[in-house]
Amino acid sequence: MALSYDVVLARRVDPAEAIDTVRDLVGGALTDDGRLVVMDGLVVSAGAVEYEPEREAELERWGFEPAISVGFALEPVPGDWSRAEDAMSVAAVGVAVRLDSDAGFSLQGEKKLFLRRDGALTLYWDWRPWREPAVLAKIPEPYTMEPEG
Repeated sequence: MALSYDVVLARRVDPAEAIDTVRDLVGGALTDDGRLVVMDGLVVSAGAVEYEPEREAELERWGFEPAISVGFALEPVPGDWSRAEDAMSVAAVGVAVRLDSDAGFSLQGEKKLFLRRDGALTLYWDWRPWREPAVLAKIPEPYTMEPEG
């Protein structure tokens, strides 16, 4: 079973635009069904958040109404786990910033990894990519870090 990470965005954009933005940030190849294979073990998909209970849960979690979700599936044993996590982190922040949207990024829908509200970015948790200078160098400043979301 793959680990799932999701970025929910408040801004209404075409999910294909979100996928194109991720591809612009970290590369990858599009599949026939519109998903993006970034590398062995990392696949990205996007879609509108339409299911009402999901919309309500995300509103409660993040404090804004979600319009689309960009999902990252990380296989249990990708070829290069750290590289896949790093690319996903850069892409997740980058899609929120480039699309200029309030956004929340979480692991398995439970652990908050970042929140972007009104242009302010807060990185949460002592997550390995947030401690990597090469990852942080690709994340637009300013941002703050907090232990828990």
